Amino acid sequence: MIELLQRQGVAKALVLWFCFILGACEKKGEEIGLGRQRLLPMAFWVWNRESPLTEFELAQLKHSGIETIYWQIAELEVREGRLRDKARWALPSSTEGISFVPVIRLESSISDPSRIDPLDLARWVENAGVEEALQFDYDCPERLLSSYAKLLRSFRQQFGPLHLSSTALASWCGSAKWAEVEAELDEVFPMFYDALPEVKQKTVRPDQARVLVDSEYVSSLIDQWNKTSKIPWQAGLPNFTRLSIFREGKAKGHIRDWRVGELLVNPNLTYRGSGRSEQSGISLFEVEEDTRIGQISLQTGDWLCLRICDREQLRQVMASVKDSSATGVVWFQMARQGLASSGWSLSEVENRFSGKPDLEASLQGDRLVLNNTGTADVAIDFSEGHELRLSWARPILREFIAGDFIEPEFSQNGRQVPAVGALQLKLGFSGLAAGQSLSSGLILFRQNKKKLVVEYQIDDAEWKTLKMDQ
Repeated sequence: MIELLQRQGVAKALVLWFCFILGACEKKGEEIGLGRQRLLPMAFWVWNRESPLTEFELAQLKHSGIETIYWQIAELEVREGRLRDKARWALPSSTEGISFVPVIRLESSISDPSRIDPLDLARWVENAGVEEALQFDYDCPERLLSSYAKLLRSFRQQFGPLHLSSTALASWCGSAKWAEVEAELDEVFPMFYDALPEVKQKTVRPDQARVLVDSEYVSSLIDQWNKTSKIPWQAGLPNFTRLSIFREGKAKGHIRDWRVGELLVNPNLTYRGSGRSEQSGISLFEVEEDTRIGQISLQTGDWLCLRICDREQLRQVMASVKDSSATGVVWFQMARQGLASSGWSLSEVENRFSGKPDLEASLQGDRLVLNNTGTADVAIDFSEGHELRLSWARPILREFIAGDFIEPEFSQNGRQVPAVGALQLKLGFSGLAAGQSLSSGLILFRQNKKKLVVEYQIDDAEWKTLKMDQ
């Protein structure tokens, strides 16, 4: 009996020892970031920006734990055999906790990298004040990768030691010449967007338009880089929107400067749903009569295709990146308030597209304000839109100006009435980023607002009492 107990004691000790070792391994795995426990560092590319980051943006970045910004300082071209800056931007000074890495875009009109004099390039970079790190951005055709590798090697020889990186087309890793470029770099940033060319449309309606993020295809590219790259690499992921024109089924470019409200209120545009198989991230608009969007003329019969990076697709892509050997994620681009081409907010990205919006309406002075204090954006909805509804017991409204809101509707017991006779006010809005707000214009009541009882509802949420700034 004693002998049996002793054997059981040894067995129990072995089990306890095994559990201890297994627990230690699991803890160690979490510490070094194995598998899905990894939380990869994130950064942003900032492109074509004249002004430095605001204090608010810097505070947001620091709060999100983002330490690096890849900042475009120039777009270079070759003119009459000489290197010239087509555009130039100042590199911000590094601030506490955030460093700025200069990025130079080599114009796509440079059909062959051998046309660039490496000594000329090194002098330009030195005069720009580059010291420790530099990134090149160049959409080099795969057949010329050897030539690009030679340019990088000669540039290094002329400039001297520095941390040199380059963006890369996602397809480069499948080329036999990629190893030549890889040998000249310290780090590479493959861009997992615009990886597939636009396809020919079968009808005037652009049903075959490509989505910005196809998680299945992008994940296959990430897997290739995971197997191929011998140097550190970071995944370049998209965070922007794109509004494209299609005429007679052919892509005719993109509208750069536009506002979401233009698509919502333009009477000559009709929302026609999504593309093939109701793709997430695509909204189609038919031009019913000649009109303009973003100062661009559109003809009757044209189509607009709005592409937005779908949250679920991005979550799937990020899961693939976490399971790879990538050392980080860089987003193109960092959202800026008021720019329709901006993607998801910094808060949305920080929370890995798994946060929640939290909307709250209040009366601040003589303005109605809608705030999103949550961790996720309210996405744009063109099929039904979003609504803020207000209700009060008797006619108290004297004047109301919509401001940031759209389609104000005044009613009493289901009938549309003038503002002064309204018991309900319905306001439309397209979407609202986390940390942002919408404000009406002037709103006046016929009695002291401190004595008012006003309720509000957002979409189909519960009714709440409107908070008032006293």
